[in-house]
Amino acid sequence: MRTTSPLLAIYDENKLPCQLLHNTIERLGFPVAFSCTEQENLFANLRLGNHPAVLLVNADGSWKKKLHVVRKLTAVYDHIEVLVYAYNKNKKIVSEFVRTGVKKVIVNCSIEKLVETLDVLSPFSSLSKTNKSTDALNPFYHILKNKKNLIILQGLASSKSEDEIGLAAGLTSSSVKTYKKRMKDELKCKTIGEVVALAKDYGVL
Repeated sequence: MRTTSPLLAIYDENKLPCQLLHNTIERLGFPVAFSCTEQENLFANLRLGNHPAVLLVNADGSWKKKLHVVRKLTAVYDHIEVLVYAYNKNKKIVSEFVRTGVKKVIVNCSIEKLVETLDVLSPFSSLSKTNKSTDALNPFYHILKNKKNLIILQGLASSKSEDEIGLAAGLTSSSVKTYKKRMKDELKCKTIGEVVALAKDYGVL
């Protein structure tokens, strides 16, 4: 049985960004039916009748594989509107996905761009999202209030040592370690590498 509520779903093979996007969008008032990192789980949910009004598909990485998934999905579930997004700047994917019937493809994407699109996208345009706030849109919002965190992130992305980063940020190497730990804890990342990758995904770096 098809769901009549204006739900959305997320298909993103990268587990951490998928979780963050799911949680962020739900906090903003958009009801999420499900999110998944495997195409098998995506189609299993659809077969069970979990039909979202809109499916968000991350085209980063193996975008040709995602293209195949979208073709297969739209052939069977033509009532689901697919919104494709990519955090990178690959513009080639736009024409490829548009050929499949996808109405909206966002490259060089951010959470803010996705939310802006959902704001005007039927059937979500009629939903009230009064709890939207800048800090909810970006998990780095509070972190970047302290400029030293950005200096540390930039240093880490450049593979600099803690001593070098400390010199640039005006901190001791032990303080840099403390800052790194706080960022990992706040973002719920297991490694500092995940923090840097997430910062790149959100356009911080």
